Amino acid sequence: MIKRFASIALLLLLLTSCSQKIQKQDLNIIKPAHLTKKEVSLLDAVGVEQPFIFDIVLNQKNSHLEYWVEYYERGIKQEASSRGSSTIVWKDNEKKKEYKIIFYKEPLSEKNKKTEKFFISLIDNDGYTKMDFELPVPNKNTGSLTETLQERTHLKDGKTLTVGIIIESKNGKIITPDISWYSSKEEINNVAKKYDRVYFFNVKLNSTH
Repeated sequence: MIKRFASIALLLLLLTSCSQKIQKQDLNIIKPAHLTKKEVSLLDAVGVEQPFIFDIVLNQKNSHLEYWVEYYERGIKQEASSRGSSTIVWKDNEKKKEYKIIFYKEPLSEKNKKTEKFFISLIDNDGYTKMDFELPVPNKNTGSLTETLQERTHLKDGKTLTVGIIIESKNGKIITPDISWYSSKEEINNVAKKYDRVYFFNVKLNSTH
């Protein structure tokens, strides 16, 4: 297990070197990350399955990013220490900041395991931050479905954006969601009530006053 997470850390460092040409209209946005074949192979090699990986491009100074997992059991929001925050540090004459953010839920590999591992990592050319946490394992959820943000989306100051969802159900019946629906607490609560367990992977850009 230590070797596996060391490999993940190495992968994160390699991802820091990724840089793409950014168009003007791409500022203050989040979009699905473009991974090279090498990066995909590295993910496969260290056993990272179905991660949520996004590119973030910012030009809003005096700001910080928040990122967290919000999860519900049978419609009831559960408390978890799974919220991170990073202040955006600007260098002289720097006009934009480019990041990759990864949300990852580790597949269960052992029977009777009481917790499952998650991590969130924010990556730039200077390095990365990685937040690990665990959540209780649900009992006998036989079906699951993953949905992720599919297109470039603007990050609006102070507004939470759901970029990924994992839905688990004991009866295996899950209706494919459209992630763009989840723009309000009411809509989130409505989907959470339908299933045994739902994880929302969230990002928010905040001004620093």
